[in-house]
Amino acid sequence: LRVYRNGSLGAGPTAQTGTMSDSGANFTIGADHTGGSSFDGIIDEVRVYDRALSATEIDHLANGGSVGGSCAWDTTSVSAGDYYVYGIVDDGTNPAVNDYSPGQITINSAAVISVVVVDGTVVYGTVATSKNTTSGDLNDGQDGVNNGDTTENFNIKGQNATGGGCTWTLSDTAGSDTYVHEFSTNSGTDWLDLSTSYRQLVAGVSTSATQSFDLRITVPTPSSCFGSQTVDVTVQAVQG
Repeated sequence: LRVYRNGSLGAGPTAQTGTMSDSGANFTIGADHTGGSSFDGIIDEVRVYDRALSATEIDHLANGGSVGGSCAWDTTSVSAGDYYVYGIVDDGTNPAVNDYSPGQITINSAAVISVVVVDGTVVYGTVATSKNTTSGDLNDGQDGVNNGDTTENFNIKGQNATGGGCTWTLSDTAGSDTYVHEFSTNSGTDWLDLSTSYRQLVAGVSTSATQSFDLRITVPTPSSCFGSQTVDVTVQAVQG
């Protein structure tokens, strides 16, 4: 048993080691297990640990800190690198910090997530039924390029078409004023429907790598208008 006063080890008998027996009695502070032999004074800030604390931890407790807690360090505008971070005990000017980092911490810079679509423009022209961007039709495939600094997943979505005097609703089946917009990542072998919500275009695109894809449109059958329709296809990058 060691007794510390104000964070410093006090004089006392030689420390004993061994296993403490479990009598099955209640654990009490300030009295014996029967409620007798009460301590004549005030006991506050009682803490019970399931291990022996080190001298450093006890000194930290005596100076207003805590043991086994956690705190968050504000790393805003801090460059990436390795740092040693220490808490501040209340010195009358700075507020007390109740924990500290006992060793080295690493601050990582935020990943740059970016995708660029090349060439970024598709003109289907006059479409009787359907038209696509593969080499057998428009020969105008698109390339998504990972312009960030980490592996990315690309997502893609379409939208309802407007501008021709009526609205074409994006759907998985062409019908009256409903149209289909699809994408393919294998040169037109397989086609997947676009919707107004994101769905995955491709996963695991490494930095500076390119993912080629084609688009295919199927116009309404029939359409209540015959003007030029405009629609955006959005490609989104997220960290992979």
